[in-house]
Amino acid sequence: MAFQKLFEVYISNSEDPAPGCMYAVYTYESRQFDADVLDFVSDTLRQWTSIYVRMFQDVLDRYEPALPITARQLAEMIVSVIEGALVLQRAHGDTDTTRRQSEQFRNYLTLLFPTARLSQKRCGNRL
Repeated sequence: MAFQKLFEVYISNSEDPAPGCMYAVYTYESRQFDADVLDFVSDTLRQWTSIYVRMFQDVLDRYEPALPITARQLAEMIVSVIEGALVLQRAHGDTDTTRRQSEQFRNYLTLLFPTARLSQKRCGNRL
């Protein structure tokens, strides 16, 4: 939750708002790029997903989710949310789109892990 909040602060306070994701452009226009470029994009997205898998596995090891879910599913979801939000942000010219979507993902996590929220409140911290 803290990581997502920090990301939202970063994406909201950037002097030069993110114009969108070049990885999405490379993926959509795959016929315009050679295999090395496409492999790089794929590897980068896998690396980002792997980082999130580790983070979410730590959460799943500590807290019981309200619904069955895996760390990989959550990781793929947040990468999709961020990438998709960057595409929408660029398409609509709304520089707050990515922050709002990240916030909605945090809301989803709060619902998915209600025991984590209770535990944090007992410790005096808020998610």
